[in-house]
Amino acid sequence: MRNKIYIEEMGCDSRALDAGRFARYFSTNGFKVVGTPKCADYILFITCAFIKAKEDYALKRIKRFQGYKGELIVGGCLGGINKERLNENFKGFSFSTLHNEQIDQKFPDFKIKFYDIPDINSIFPKRTVLFIKEYISTIRLDLSYLKRFVNSYKRRVLNKPYFIRIARGCINQRCSFCVIRHAVGNLKSKPASECLVEFKRALDEGYKNIVLVGDNVGAWGIDLGLTFPDLLDELLRVSGVYNLQIDDFHARWIIQYADRLIPIFRSGKIKYLKSPIQSANDRILAAMNRGHTQAELRKALLKIKKVCPQLELCTHIIVGFPSETEGEFEETLDFVREMGFRMVYIFSYSKNPNLRLSEDIEKLELPREIIKARERKSVQFFKRNKIAC
Repeated sequence: MRNKIYIEEMGCDSRALDAGRFARYFSTNGFKVVGTPKCADYILFITCAFIKAKEDYALKRIKRFQGYKGELIVGGCLGGINKERLNENFKGFSFSTLHNEQIDQKFPDFKIKFYDIPDINSIFPKRTVLFIKEYISTIRLDLSYLKRFVNSYKRRVLNKPYFIRIARGCINQRCSFCVIRHAVGNLKSKPASECLVEFKRALDEGYKNIVLVGDNVGAWGIDLGLTFPDLLDELLRVSGVYNLQIDDFHARWIIQYADRLIPIFRSGKIKYLKSPIQSANDRILAAMNRGHTQAELRKALLKIKKVCPQLELCTHIIVGFPSETEGEFEETLDFVREMGFRMVYIFSYSKNPNLRLSEDIEKLELPREIIKARERKSVQFFKRNKIAC
């Protein structure tokens, strides 16, 4: 009988694409991918750990998986972000997102190696019950939460968009609050010719919604001597009825490429843009090492909104960053409302040993009760202003 493997992932679209690639890796080598861990010979768990709540949930699932008869293998970002904590809770075979190819060490007899498996364009299906469990583990259950859950469920499970992973890794910007770079490594852009092949294949297969994803989408091309607008120009030359969605577009790229993006957005082909602003206060932005000011981002966004008023804007904000005052926190809320963001993901600041905060900022960490109060206040603010959060 064929060996059976159960695969589960948590986190972003990029990790869901990784899980799908692993599924193809195992099925190509004769394994059967099953829908429950109970009957599996192996369990592959792709973790997320970009905030402490996700770390906690990942470790909870690891403990649960260790109760099954199948051998557990842990991949994803936890091993790159907090290896020490993973090792305290798990002694089996593990690897980080940066080293997905290490799975070959566990299965040396496989004829098809991991890097022989090309990128896939549909995210690994997640069972509805797991989708609910993961969200409930990190987010308060209220009407705003339910709206976010429904939107995410439609996007991840029902609508089935076509994903093109245009790049992996991040540039050496080192946002002080971010630990993801420890898991994903340095930027590696996919050549434009390969992106174009995947794009045309999507249209040939009848897809209308195409999502460009990566750990730092706007950085695409820097390692190739090109820019992200170069790639968009290439894709939009292809005729057809479709719309593009751009995920995780750092504010610095909106500012840097604003003038080049204007004709691109004027085409009407880009319907959705997620740009995590994190904060809109200049002092906090500097402490976060974001590399821009509120005024610069405001100017760039207004330019784009003028030529593309139908654009759906989404963002992330961090509440309770060390030393953040109440006024600075409220400045971020007001900016999100004024700029017309239709959806916002709210993250409470969480400490991690890999953060690169300055000593002056780090020692001004806010009490958890203040952070939680601001989280509640931000939810109430966005609900009053009809912004999904």
